[in-house]
Amino acid sequence: MDVVYGLVSLDPDRAPAVLALGTFDGVHLGHQALLRETVRRAREIGGRAGTITFDPHPLAVIAPPEEKLVPAAGIYAALARTERGTHQAAVSIGTRPTFGPGAVVVEA
Repeated sequence: MDVVYGLVSLDPDRAPAVLALGTFDGVHLGHQALLRETVRRAREIGGRAGTITFDPHPLAVIAPPEEKLVPAAGIYAALARTERGTHQAAVSIGTRPTFGPGAVVVEA
């Protein structure tokens, strides 16, 4: 088994390949059928069978856990983009304890 990170790392001179695309987060019956068909088609053309999967899992990018969307509480240096250009800014992330417990807020 070859493990290749990034499609640019593939050798274009190798045998043709039939690739199954998916997250393969468990090899259930649907995945087994897909992999069998991938191997069958690869044999049919005298090529190699393989899979393309994702790291990290696509849901980590499309729908990350809420706690990962906002950095830890603190003051951060940032760049603010406006119609007049890009400017240096300070961003405060945290709660407003003076007004009682509440949600985390982001202020720039």
